[in-house]
Amino acid sequence: MLRANLQDVYLLRANLNEANLRGADLRRADLSGAYLSDATLSESDLSDAYLLESHLIRTNLDGSQMTGCCIYNWHIENLDLSKVNCRYVFTQFNYATKSPTERYPVGRELEPGELGHQYQQDGSAIEVYFTEPPNWEALVFTLAQVELESHELDLTVRSYEVLEDNYLVRIATNRLVNAKILNRRIFQLYPDILQRMLSRRTDILNLLDIKANASDLELALDPPNRLNQRPVPYLRPIAESAFTRKWSDKFNTLCCRKRQSSLCKVFSNCWIFSVVRAFPPKIFRRRLLVR
Repeated sequence: MLRANLQDVYLLRANLNEANLRGADLRRADLSGAYLSDATLSESDLSDAYLLESHLIRTNLDGSQMTGCCIYNWHIENLDLSKVNCRYVFTQFNYATKSPTERYPVGRELEPGELGHQYQQDGSAIEVYFTEPPNWEALVFTLAQVELESHELDLTVRSYEVLEDNYLVRIATNRLVNAKILNRRIFQLYPDILQRMLSRRTDILNLLDIKANASDLELALDPPNRLNQRPVPYLRPIAESAFTRKWSDKFNTLCCRKRQSSLCKVFSNCWIFSVVRAFPPKIFRRRLLVR
């Protein structure tokens, strides 16, 4: 099929693995769902071709013409797009009108090699900068809302980096997107979702049956600064004197009148209560022994 004329041909879900289509004329060809693993399409003309949901794995596209291609939801792996000739592509498809939509880029044409730079093998990646650490729960719900608004768009947090003045979150997509529009939409949704999530966080956790289990964490982790804390000194009770006994009896009598006899029994020999209730002179304070 070298340099074959395949204009307007229908190759839906065709198995073209390892096929040699070098220099082939595939203008307006419908390759939707086709399998093109290890195929050679170098120097071919794919202008206005349909590559919807097609599978391009290690496909050779060097020098091919791809202007006007519809690449909606295509699956690519180990694909080098840096050497293709392309001014623009379409990233969506309207099944009602059977026509491609969402021209990329909008209002301009791609620079040479830009498609390969923008669209990496595992999908486009956009960078989202936050001025403060992101709330991950709110960010997850934000990305979920964006996915629901865009047909078959999958978003994945690829990496997180703390910069000098910002916090960078890199998000990977399963297909080519307009980074500026997606960035703007994320920041339109994030503040409102964050506020709603914080106000209903308890209900959300209960709905998911997520409950704190502090005992497990305490077994695994030491409380902060436990190793650096000084041991609490042991305070030895002072010897009871006639003076403290006198005031202790009066205190116990008062407590018993108020039906707190059990409480006064517990603290009857405690040195600090002896100090408080007896108001002893300074000599009693000197008798405090610290082990």
